[in-house]
Amino acid sequence: MFIDHLTPRLEAETGITDVEWFLPSHYHDDHLAGLPTLQVKFRRDEIFSWRDFQFRMEQFPGQT
Repeated sequence: MFIDHLTPRLEAETGITDVEWFLPSHYHDDHLAGLPTLQVKFRRDEIFSWRDFQFRMEQFPGQT
């Protein structure tokens, strides 16, 4: 999976060992390559916490 291959490179080049957030700028494959991995990890409607925030995964179909 894309994120699994990216993380070692990030660590070697920047010292980053974990991806904390994912913010796609728009719905094109080159900007969403890691999304399927995150969808497996965080299922739709599942609530998860990051630092002091709680999030609920939701699908927004379409271009925007």
